[in-house]
Amino acid sequence: MTLKIHISSHNDDLHKGTSKRNLAGGVAGLDSSGNLSSGIISGLLNRYAITNDLLHSNDSTQINSTQNTYKKVKTITLNTLYRTPETIRIKFDLKTTWSIHNAYGRIYKNGVALGTERITNNTSYVTYSEDLSFEDGDTLELWTYNIGWNAAYSYTRNLRIYGISQEITIAEGITDNRVGEITPFSATNS
Repeated sequence: MTLKIHISSHNDDLHKGTSKRNLAGGVAGLDSSGNLSSGIISGLLNRYAITNDLLHSNDSTQINSTQNTYKKVKTITLNTLYRTPETIRIKFDLKTTWSIHNAYGRIYKNGVALGTERITNNTSYVTYSEDLSFEDGDTLELWTYNIGWNAAYSYTRNLRIYGISQEITIAEGITDNRVGEITPFSATNS
């Protein structure tokens, strides 16, 4: 698809300074013929792609002594996504105090269970990964618990969002609905 901009005027004096060629030379995103440029206009249009590149993290270690029932231990508030809703890659690490007692972890959205329940009896950290859909303003939460006696704890760290922001051309932006403007992603930890 080729998009051309054409300006017409009945007044030749007004038209002299705004011909298609003259306009194209001064408008970002247009080539010298007035067609959409194939170049990238930095910072204008971005698209999110799921990858294993770190985008945002809440890395502190949290120890949860709660037995037999989930408790929220980490939160990331998704202020702005590339588009809303957006599927993002989430990873977290989980381990238990004793190998005879399982630690449980699960991703929640706005206080509601969303991700797959993860279970480990490993005393070294195990990394879990899942791609889940979120919208602007949602909270991405990590909840954990442990089964066992009072000295058994669940340990979590590295609640992370992975992906990349790819700049795209205006032409790609017109045909791609997975595009956000200027501030494609921001999040805060709590």
